[in-house]
Amino acid sequence: MKLTCAFGVILVVLVAIAAAAAGTARLEVSAKAPFTVHGVGFAPGERVTIVAQAAGRHVKVVTAGEEGTFTVRFDFSLGVCPAYVVRATGSRGSNTTIRLVRECAYPGSSP
Repeated sequence: MKLTCAFGVILVVLVAIAAAAAGTARLEVSAKAPFTVHGVGFAPGERVTIVAQAAGRHVKVVTAGEEGTFTVRFDFSLGVCPAYVVRATGSRGSNTTIRLVRECAYPGSSP
């Protein structure tokens, strides 16, 4: 009986961990021109506000699809030495941020 109970507890914990990992919101930049962001791991139908800070501040609001994904295109492109911060905040608690900060060599600087 104790073994069955322990097995049940372990099974519940493993299922909870797998569910949490599957629902972890993530972002990736899928194109630099035009700047395009793809999100996964959001709740299906979740309203998501995406704020991109690159060449100014840009905001888009989308609804995640049935699989919890979305793709959003902004009306700007990244330059030669890109740097950006993108934050996605969902209406059901999903939240994630990605950052790219580059140190670029300036003309006339030595390595």
